[in-house]
Amino acid sequence: ISVVVTGGKTLTGFPEQLSVIGHQTVVGIPISFIILVALGVLIYVILKYTTFGFKARMLGTNPTAAKFSGINSKSITMKIYILSGILGAIAGIIVMSRINSVAYEYGTRTYILLTLLISVLGGISPGFGNVIGILLATFILQVMSTGFHMLLLGVRGSSFFKDFSWGTLLIVFLIIDYFLHHRGRTE
Repeated sequence: ISVVVTGGKTLTGFPEQLSVIGHQTVVGIPISFIILVALGVLIYVILKYTTFGFKARMLGTNPTAAKFSGINSKSITMKIYILSGILGAIAGIIVMSRINSVAYEYGTRTYILLTLLISVLGGISPGFGNVIGILLATFILQVMSTGFHMLLLGVRGSSFFKDFSWGTLLIVFLIIDYFLHHRGRTE
């Protein structure tokens, strides 16, 4: 779909005002980081202290019990998808403002792999959203990404090496997670 919409081309020429989000700082802190922390706190509060958050956690933990408890699972699921779409749109705007362009491949390969890796590293499991774990995982992977860029600057194939490292890390964490959960069931 994105190739058809963009014609396979990178879109540029956005107004300079949009790059403020991606490049400006407030008291030395990037605006994009402030947005990340603010949204993280907001999502944490929503999931922890609202009835919607309780119902969403209950639906994720045990959909059958949620249904028998009178929770409208279709409504909660739709609200979760809407919230996810809004957060995805905000992330897209921030990425666009940082690089001042949009290309169809921005939502492929690397970002999908990073999303999975952050979810696993952050401790996400059905019904148990761990906002603090996600923020910590994002921070750790950003530090690693910066390290890759500094070490492999100008090295041919560095993008492949970074993606390979992310994939290897994901497999290692999935194996560790499997054995931790499998071991817990047998004891």
